[in-house]
Amino acid sequence: MVRSLPQQGDHGGAGELWTATTKATQAGHPPRFQARPDHPDGTVDPRVGDCNLATAMLSKKAKYALQACLALAGEPTSRPVLIANLAEKDGIPKKFLEIILLELRNSGALGSRKGKGGGYFLARSPQTITIGQIVRLMDGPLAPIPCVSQSAYQPCSDCHGEGTCGIRMVMKDVRDAIAGILDRTSLQDVLDRVAASGTEPRDAIDWVI
Repeated sequence: MVRSLPQQGDHGGAGELWTATTKATQAGHPPRFQARPDHPDGTVDPRVGDCNLATAMLSKKAKYALQACLALAGEPTSRPVLIANLAEKDGIPKKFLEIILLELRNSGALGSRKGKGGGYFLARSPQTITIGQIVRLMDGPLAPIPCVSQSAYQPCSDCHGEGTCGIRMVMKDVRDAIAGILDRTSLQDVLDRVAASGTEPRDAIDWVI
């Protein structure tokens, strides 16, 4: 089932309601709290379940998706780039990248063109695609524990009261802070920030076959 690019805000609620749920949800677990996307064997993350503190680390899948989108955002509008060139540029396994780009295309973030001169390109302006949207698409909700998620909420079975749970209070602040930054930062913002840092930009992708 295809998911569209998530809208702003795990802290906002409605924006996290995707057009479809994944196998993880069908199995009874929200995507963010079941298996990590970079577990190739599909093993369940030991952090699943009650309010176990989860390290909200970016998965390899999300990191690669961000690298690919930023590379495409730096290209001239709608100019396709071959998967092989994207993979070589950032050292991403090609087969893994193919899966990621297909998911991004199905979400509406990317477009693709077949044949000579074909490849992937941003389907929308880089100003309109946020880091938060991409991370949610790859990893699920940004909340570090399920009892503070607005879209994949799960209560703790041993909780004596969410209103007085200190762990939940802190983790809600963590979720709001992360979502606030990622949802305010677009692909273009990242490119502008890199340019302003004085860092020498990497060469443009060589797309000539």
